[in-house]
Amino acid sequence: MRRSRRSRTAPQRTARIATTAILAASVFAGAAACVDLFHSTDFATLCAADPAACAPETGAEAGADVVTDARPDTARPLDFCDESSFVTYRRAERACGYLGACLGTAADSSFGACMIRALAAYDCTFNPSLRPRGANAALWECLWTVASCSDLSRCVFGTDAPPCPGGAESAFTACNLDGGSVVVECGLPKVALGMSACALRGQTCARIDPSNSICAGRRGGACTGEARCEGSSAVVCKSAGGIDSDEGVDCAGYGDGRCARDDAGVACAPPARAGACAPGASSAIACSDGGEVAESCVDGRAVKIDCAAIDMTCNAAGVPTHDPFSACQTRGAGGTCATSEDECAGTSLRSCVRGASFELRCTDVDGLGACTKAPGRNATCTVK
Repeated sequence: MRRSRRSRTAPQRTARIATTAILAASVFAGAAACVDLFHSTDFATLCAADPAACAPETGAEAGADVVTDARPDTARPLDFCDESSFVTYRRAERACGYLGACLGTAADSSFGACMIRALAAYDCTFNPSLRPRGANAALWECLWTVASCSDLSRCVFGTDAPPCPGGAESAFTACNLDGGSVVVECGLPKVALGMSACALRGQTCARIDPSNSICAGRRGGACTGEARCEGSSAVVCKSAGGIDSDEGVDCAGYGDGRCARDDAGVACAPPARAGACAPGASSAIACSDGGEVAESCVDGRAVKIDCAAIDMTCNAAGVPTHDPFSACQTRGAGGTCATSEDECAGTSLRSCVRGASFELRCTDVDGLGACTKAPGRNATCTVK
């Protein structure tokens, strides 16, 4: 049975929702030596802190190049499907509020962008098809329990957050370590302005040049050719700003843990329990149920993202097959907002993404204090 929609006027509902990613960074200029310090420092990872969360499994869960049919029933679950939308929404608020407060913000960071990814992890009504699994599930499970920046750092890094090295002549971005999953944006002197936890969107950190690192898929910043599956990864190449980056995701962290391809593109496959779709149906994203649901068919199995469950509507125009969540957008008149930097409104944090607004009263989350905003950066909650 489908749970009822959360009320947009109830006190429990402090925001409307929008799309993709959290805490990104891309600042250009010098200092190769500073980046090398990051790459030579052995920062621990979530897997080091919790080996059971990343225990080797078969097929895509292990990141194998030869993909086998993953077994979702034996993968580490993160399912709160018996919990109310109020509870799952508060979990997302805690995770995203602490991520911004503890890791800082970068130029294109957004509380709202974090929320849709968090709700995709926590809310089974919104996302019944592509549930998180493996290390991805363990990370989101860790994040909703945080009560301090130390807790947050242990979730993301397995240890304290890395510092910025000195000696740089200007701001730069770097990976926290070789093969790391966090982009660190550094200012002067030795100030970490923001950190982007790429793993939260199924990506990792890719070093583009000595002063510039980004979140990207398997092929990093050297991606060419058509969309394709490589092992469990959905590889989607895009050229922008002189960088040929992979905008795809590692499907090992979602649904059945496998990448699938058809004429429409590449996408993460849902488990068998998602049910079959019509013969010949495509992975291209379409809207159904009067514009409330984003749906597609991946490897013969139905993917459904219930935008209305988080008080949004579906718009499939230009939505890539590997990211059906980005089809969820504003409801229209009365729910729209202008895209701009996250702002403070008293003690509240306000964010706008894809025309949909989010608001968090920071003091409603234990351990967080009033909203603050530095010039030219997105607002965040403070830590008490």
